[in-house]
Amino acid sequence: IVSRDRRGLFAVIAGTLSLHGLDVVGADAFTAEDGTVLDEFRILRSHDRVTNWTKVEHDLRAAIAGELDIDVRLEQRIKSYGRSRSRALAAAPPRLEVLISNEASLATTVVEVRAPDGAAVLYRLSHSLSLAGLDIRSAKVATLGHEVVDVFYATAPDSSDGKVPVERHDDLRDVLRASLASA
Repeated sequence: IVSRDRRGLFAVIAGTLSLHGLDVVGADAFTAEDGTVLDEFRILRSHDRVTNWTKVEHDLRAAIAGELDIDVRLEQRIKSYGRSRSRALAAAPPRLEVLISNEASLATTVVEVRAPDGAAVLYRLSHSLSLAGLDIRSAKVATLGHEVVDVFYATAPDSSDGKVPVERHDDLRDVLRASLASA
């Protein structure tokens, strides 16, 4: 998806895909200097149901235009998610870990989250970053069996250097963990 960038756009797209039961197993986001963003989402093909791509496209356009309340629609989907989906099994339980670094990138704060896979995890994380006032400049996300590894390169527009001040890291970690508490 190519669009003009705005805060929360990545979350809006991820949430809309979740509304349609599409499992995002990988995503990349890139923002150009002119404010154009390219978001690429890799979807796991479902063998037991057919995706109505016309409806997905319609909802994506509506969501990007601000005409679709993703939170309300996702709430119901998340409630039914656990009853209808089996999780991948693994030898070790998935972990919940949030790492935040201002040193890993010259121009952004790097936020890496390892978490159990669940309903709308990518949306919950990216939406929480947006609500925290951060702009996602780039993202690399992957689902590895029963867990996700999502890495966000984010800027804090209210900061002099564009990075999240170190004194906000603990609060940001808590916000991200809380966003996944009910997943």
